[in-house]
Amino acid sequence: MNCKEIQDNLSAYIDKALPEKEMVLIEEHLSRCPECLEEYEAIKDTINMISSLEEIIPPASFRSRELRQKLEKAAQKQEKPSVQGLIHIWLSKLRTSGLMPVAAALILMLAIVPFMADNIKMGAPQSKQEAGRGMDENLKTKMTYSLADKGVAPNVKAPAPHSYGVAMDQQIQMKNEASMPAPAPLPAAPGVTVKETEKAGAVGTQEASIDRKLIKNADISLRVDNYQAAVESLKNQVLSYGGYITNESVQTTGPEGILNGHLQVRVPQDKFDTFLSGMEGLGKVTGRNIYAQDVTEEYVDVQSRLKAYKTKEERLLAILQKSGQLSDILAVENELANTRAQIEAMEGRLRYLDNRTDFSTIGINIQQTAAPTQKVSTGGLQGVFGKAKEAFIRTINNILLGIGKLIVSFSSALPYLVLIALGLGAGWWWFKKRYSSQK
Repeated sequence: MNCKEIQDNLSAYIDKALPEKEMVLIEEHLSRCPECLEEYEAIKDTINMISSLEEIIPPASFRSRELRQKLEKAAQKQEKPSVQGLIHIWLSKLRTSGLMPVAAALILMLAIVPFMADNIKMGAPQSKQEAGRGMDENLKTKMTYSLADKGVAPNVKAPAPHSYGVAMDQQIQMKNEASMPAPAPLPAAPGVTVKETEKAGAVGTQEASIDRKLIKNADISLRVDNYQAAVESLKNQVLSYGGYITNESVQTTGPEGILNGHLQVRVPQDKFDTFLSGMEGLGKVTGRNIYAQDVTEEYVDVQSRLKAYKTKEERLLAILQKSGQLSDILAVENELANTRAQIEAMEGRLRYLDNRTDFSTIGINIQQTAAPTQKVSTGGLQGVFGKAKEAFIRTINNILLGIGKLIVSFSSALPYLVLIALGLGAGWWWFKKRYSSQK
């Protein structure tokens, strides 16, 4: 024990409240330390002086409440112990109780464990990637059919596989195109006034009489017992109605090889409702979304502007035949080229709107049920022995992969485990030696 601990325990030594062993240690220390002996004599003199004072009887007006208030005020004035003092007290308690080696081992473990976790994670991604590659090959096989020989219309750009929202995307695209501002009026050529052009357009609008233009689309979700039979039936119906297929995708999921796919078709608009009704006999319709877009206003507007530009083109041609100066001829030809470009653009837009309104787009999500519900089928037993063999081999490989990961993790953690074992062994030896010496 050092002088600080001896001086802290002097009061208890005087009151004989310490164990016999500590009493002997303090007595030996006082015999050879003048500083601690002087402190001991000062405390003892203070105690003797206080003991020699006479007992004072408190006045009759004194109450226990007044004493309590004074004691509370005195306690509030006492300073709180500093952090350094708390650490010193904690270390003293650990030293006297013999738990210092255990605390050192715990601190060592807290410092080493994060590094162990980082080392273990370093070897994980590669093994995880190898395992994931094998599982992806066994559980999911994607197949994309070529549509060249399956009735797909020529010059039709097929969407990407799994494009279940193609119909909606096309509708949004058409809305954006419908909101496209009309081309600015071109400068009038010599001899053609703006009023004449607008008058020709107004006459064309009054003479136009067309039916309402609607772009009808649908998204259908269908659950069937036999995927291949349902798809073949749908293709035959589309071809019989004069339609065509724009996209087809299929994939297998699970060890049972359940088929799921998407089929996008276009059928004449007058066969739209008939085709949707015919799908109900192929399986269970689990979802239906039918929507339409009215493009009548855009169609009439483009048609009117097209007639106005054609009238303008005829007048420019007439002026071109009468022009004699070279500068006038060049100006009219330039204006005629611009007018012709506008006419071709509007004619292309009308053809696009006619195609979109004459044919309706239908997206069909087809899902095969795991167990047929319409009739008893032995399809679940087909290839069962081959699937069982694959499952057995896959399980064995996963076990071997897990053993390999365990060996790698243990090898990376082995140096840390050795350090921890040495620290715990040294702490146990020190604790045992100290405990035996105290006995």
